[in-house]
Amino acid sequence: MINNDKKLCIFGAGGFAKEIMWMASDLGYNVEMFVDRYEGPDFCGRPVKTAESFDPQIHCAVIAIGSPLLRKKIYESLPKETEFPNLIHHSCQYDKQGVKFGKGAVVCMNVIITTNVVFGDFIQLNLSSHVSHDCTTGDFFTTAPMVSVCGTNKIGDCVYFGTHASSINNIDICSNVTIGAN
Repeated sequence: MINNDKKLCIFGAGGFAKEIMWMASDLGYNVEMFVDRYEGPDFCGRPVKTAESFDPQIHCAVIAIGSPLLRKKIYESLPKETEFPNLIHHSCQYDKQGVKFGKGAVVCMNVIITTNVVFGDFIQLNLSSHVSHDCTTGDFFTTAPMVSVCGTNKIGDCVYFGTHASSINNIDICSNVTIGAN
Protein backbone atom coordinates (compact mmCIF):
# COMPACT_ATOMS: atom_id res chain seq x y z
CA MET A 1 0.00 0.00 0.00
CA ILE A 2 1.01 3.64 0.07
CA ASN A 3 3.94 4.24 2.40
CA ASN A 4 4.78 7.89 1.71
CA ASP A 5 3.24 11.24 0.93
CA LYS A 6 5.06 11.80 -2.33
CA LYS A 7 3.07 12.56 -5.46
CA LEU A 8 3.23 9.89 -8.14
CA CYS A 9 4.63 10.61 -11.61
CA ILE A 10 3.84 8.16 -14.38
CA PHE A 11 6.66 7.82 -16.92
CA GLY A 12 5.08 7.25 -20.32
CA ALA A 13 1.96 8.73 -21.90
CA GLY A 14 0.49 5.91 -23.96
CA GLY A 15 -2.14 3.23 -23.56
CA PHE A 16 -0.48 1.39 -20.68
CA ALA A 17 0.03 4.72 -18.88
CA LYS A 18 -3.75 5.28 -19.05
CA GLU A 19 -4.28 1.91 -17.37
CA ILE A 20 -1.67 2.69 -14.70
CA MET A 21 -3.36 6.06 -14.03
CA TRP A 22 -6.64 4.23 -13.43
CA MET A 23 -5.01 1.60 -11.21
CA ALA A 24 -2.89 4.09 -9.22
CA SER A 25 -5.94 6.27 -8.57
CA ASP A 26 -7.89 3.18 -7.50
CA LEU A 27 -5.07 2.38 -5.06
CA GLY A 28 -5.23 5.89 -3.58
CA TYR A 29 -2.15 7.47 -5.14
CA ASN A 30 -2.09 11.18 -5.93
CA VAL A 31 -1.00 11.20 -9.59
CA GLU A 32 0.52 14.58 -10.35
CA MET A 33 1.68 14.22 -13.94
CA PHE A 34 2.79 12.06 -16.81
CA VAL A 35 6.42 12.32 -17.92
CA ASP A 36 7.30 11.83 -21.57
CA ARG A 37 9.93 12.93 -24.10
CA TYR A 38 7.98 16.08 -24.97
CA GLU A 39 5.55 18.26 -23.06
CA GLY A 40 2.05 18.01 -24.42
CA PRO A 41 -1.60 18.66 -23.75
CA ASP A 42 -3.25 17.18 -20.68
CA PHE A 43 -3.54 13.39 -20.75
CA CYS A 44 -6.19 11.71 -18.60
CA GLY A 45 -6.70 15.04 -16.85
CA ARG A 46 -3.03 15.43 -15.88
CA PRO A 47 -0.25 17.51 -17.45
CA VAL A 48 2.40 15.88 -19.64
CA LYS A 49 5.86 17.17 -18.70
CA THR A 50 9.44 16.27 -19.50
CA ALA A 51 11.82 14.58 -17.06
CA GLU A 52 13.19 17.97 -16.00
CA SER A 53 9.92 18.50 -14.08
CA PHE A 54 10.47 15.35 -11.99
CA ASP A 55 11.87 15.99 -8.51
CA PRO A 56 12.67 12.87 -6.42
CA GLN A 57 12.36 14.96 -3.24
CA ILE A 58 8.59 15.41 -3.80
CA HIS A 59 7.75 12.71 -6.37
CA CYS A 60 7.88 8.95 -6.60
CA ALA A 61 7.75 7.21 -9.98
CA VAL A 62 6.19 4.35 -11.87
CA ILE A 63 7.43 3.48 -15.36
CA ALA A 64 4.37 2.66 -17.49
CA ILE A 65 6.23 1.40 -20.54
CA GLY A 66 5.64 -2.14 -21.80
CA SER A 67 9.02 -2.60 -23.49
CA PRO A 68 11.47 -4.06 -20.95
CA LEU A 69 14.49 -2.50 -22.65
CA LEU A 70 12.95 0.97 -22.84
CA ARG A 71 11.74 0.70 -19.23
CA LYS A 72 15.30 -0.20 -18.18
CA LYS A 73 16.70 2.76 -20.12
CA ILE A 74 14.27 5.15 -18.40
CA TYR A 75 15.10 3.71 -14.99
CA GLU A 76 18.83 4.18 -15.62
CA SER A 77 18.25 7.84 -16.56
CA LEU A 78 16.49 8.75 -13.31
CA PRO A 79 18.18 10.09 -10.17
CA LYS A 80 19.48 7.34 -7.89
CA GLU A 81 17.36 8.58 -4.96
CA THR A 82 14.09 8.08 -6.91
CA GLU A 83 11.53 5.97 -5.05
CA PHE A 84 9.56 3.36 -7.01
CA PRO A 85 6.53 2.03 -5.14
CA ASN A 86 5.06 -1.35 -5.99
CA LEU A 87 1.61 -0.94 -7.52
CA ILE A 88 -0.28 -4.17 -6.85
CA HIS A 89 -3.98 -4.04 -7.62
CA HIS A 90 -6.24 -5.25 -4.81
CA SER A 91 -7.82 -7.85 -7.14
CA CYS A 92 -4.46 -9.64 -7.52
CA GLN A 93 -4.42 -12.95 -5.70
CA TYR A 94 -1.09 -14.18 -4.37
CA ASP A 95 0.53 -15.95 -1.43
CA LYS A 96 1.58 -12.97 0.67
CA GLN A 97 4.21 -15.03 2.54
CA GLY A 98 5.55 -16.96 -0.46
CA VAL A 99 5.75 -14.28 -3.18
CA LYS A 100 8.53 -11.69 -3.18
CA PHE A 101 8.56 -8.53 -5.31
CA GLY A 102 11.54 -6.34 -6.12
CA LYS A 103 11.08 -2.58 -6.37
CA GLY A 104 8.91 -0.83 -8.95
CA ALA A 105 6.56 -3.76 -9.58
CA VAL A 106 3.32 -3.17 -11.48
CA VAL A 107 0.74 -5.92 -11.01
CA CYS A 108 -2.56 -5.25 -12.78
CA MET A 109 -6.11 -6.38 -12.21
CA ASN A 110 -6.99 -10.06 -11.86
CA VAL A 111 -3.43 -11.39 -11.83
CA ILE A 112 -2.88 -14.69 -9.99
CA ILE A 113 0.50 -15.64 -8.53
CA THR A 114 0.58 -18.89 -6.60
CA THR A 115 3.43 -19.61 -4.17
CA ASN A 116 7.20 -19.48 -3.81
CA VAL A 117 7.66 -16.95 -6.62
CA VAL A 118 10.48 -14.39 -6.58
CA PHE A 119 10.35 -11.41 -8.95
CA GLY A 120 13.18 -9.06 -9.87
CA ASP A 121 12.88 -5.28 -10.00
CA PHE A 122 10.54 -3.38 -12.34
CA ILE A 123 8.41 -6.33 -13.40
CA GLN A 124 5.03 -5.76 -15.02
CA LEU A 125 2.24 -8.34 -14.91
CA ASN A 126 -0.59 -7.17 -17.11
CA LEU A 127 -4.29 -7.95 -16.88
CA SER A 128 -5.33 -11.52 -15.96
CA SER A 129 -1.84 -13.03 -16.17
CA HIS A 130 -0.89 -16.08 -14.11
CA VAL A 131 2.48 -17.09 -12.64
CA SER A 132 2.70 -20.52 -11.00
CA HIS A 133 4.73 -21.99 -8.16
CA ASP A 134 8.50 -21.90 -7.76
CA CYS A 135 9.27 -19.38 -10.51
CA THR A 136 11.98 -16.73 -10.44
CA THR A 137 12.33 -13.78 -12.79
CA GLY A 138 15.04 -11.30 -13.49
CA ASP A 139 14.55 -7.56 -13.65
CA PHE A 140 12.19 -5.90 -16.16
CA PHE A 141 10.16 -9.09 -16.75
CA THR A 142 6.93 -8.23 -18.59
CA THR A 143 3.69 -10.01 -19.39
CA ALA A 144 1.07 -8.66 -21.76
CA PRO A 145 -2.55 -9.56 -20.86
CA MET A 146 -3.58 -13.15 -20.19
CA VAL A 147 -0.13 -14.77 -20.04
CA SER A 148 0.36 -18.09 -18.28
CA VAL A 149 3.77 -18.96 -16.82
CA CYS A 150 3.86 -22.55 -15.57
CA GLY A 151 5.73 -23.67 -12.48
CA THR A 152 9.46 -23.88 -11.83
CA ASN A 153 10.47 -21.47 -14.60
CA LYS A 154 13.69 -19.49 -14.25
CA ILE A 155 13.29 -16.34 -16.35
CA GLY A 156 16.10 -13.90 -17.17
CA ASP A 157 16.18 -10.10 -17.38
CA CYS A 158 14.19 -8.10 -19.96
CA VAL A 159 11.94 -11.00 -20.99
CA TYR A 160 8.62 -10.10 -22.65
CA PHE A 161 5.68 -12.52 -22.87
CA GLY A 162 3.16 -11.37 -25.49
CA THR A 163 -0.62 -11.60 -25.12
CA HIS A 164 -1.85 -15.16 -24.43
CA ALA A 165 1.71 -16.56 -24.46
CA SER A 166 2.49 -19.44 -22.13
CA SER A 167 5.40 -21.53 -20.96
CA ILE A 168 5.71 -25.17 -19.99
CA ASN A 169 6.88 -26.41 -16.60
CA ASN A 170 10.55 -26.61 -15.54
CA ILE A 171 12.32 -24.44 -18.10
CA ASP A 172 14.95 -21.72 -18.12
CA ILE A 173 14.38 -18.68 -20.34
CA CYS A 174 17.44 -16.58 -21.13
CA SER A 175 17.51 -12.78 -20.93
CA ASN A 176 16.46 -10.32 -23.66
CA VAL A 177 13.88 -12.46 -25.47
CA THR A 178 10.26 -12.12 -26.54
CA ILE A 179 7.93 -15.09 -26.15
CA GLY A 180 4.81 -15.20 -28.34
CA ALA A 181 2.95 -12.34 -29.96
CA ASN A 182 4.30 -8.83 -29.66
